[in-house]
Amino acid sequence: MKKDLFKRLEIIGVFVVFISGALLHFLYNWNGGVCGVLFGAVNESVWEHIKIFAMPYVAWSIIELAISAPYFKRFVIGKVLGLYTLSVLIAGFYYLYSGIIGRSVLAVDIISVFLWIGIAFYISYNIVVSDKEIRQFFTLSLYMLLLYFAMYFSFTVAPPHIDLFRDPNTGTYGIPNLDFSSLQAFWSSMIGV
Repeated sequence: MKKDLFKRLEIIGVFVVFISGALLHFLYNWNGGVCGVLFGAVNESVWEHIKIFAMPYVAWSIIELAISAPYFKRFVIGKVLGLYTLSVLIAGFYYLYSGIIGRSVLAVDIISVFLWIGIAFYISYNIVVSDKEIRQFFTLSLYMLLLYFAMYFSFTVAPPHIDLFRDPNTGTYGIPNLDFSSLQAFWSSMIGV
């Protein structure tokens, strides 16, 4: 693996993920179809804001893997830990600061997400270039990645009724105005039936 190339890709990744996530925030409004549901923010819940940065992080990670050819097991471990770190930091900090001051502030949200993306890449970089033996965590990392994808593709369509998934503006969960027939149509379009 070329460490200098990988380091540059990680730094570029911070900006790519941030900008991509910011654009994905509006995808559902631009395209209410399957792409908008899967990759955009369907409401203003914390989960939907995690989601719009998670997919660009995964996509950029695949690009990094193809370009820099790092050690695969170490790479997967680092990226999965970065993905979970990003998600936990976005949610944790949002609830902490908004709970303290009683409301959210858009500028704080934007700046903090950029910082959390940077920390996620910093963690993944340090794991990938480390000399420590961590291969024993590879299988667990794969399971954690599969769990993340299961949550990612399920929680927009069928969100648990907890605060993480509640739109603070409307008090609703998931896709606005979703009824059973549109849910059935959504899944039919997903599986091609």
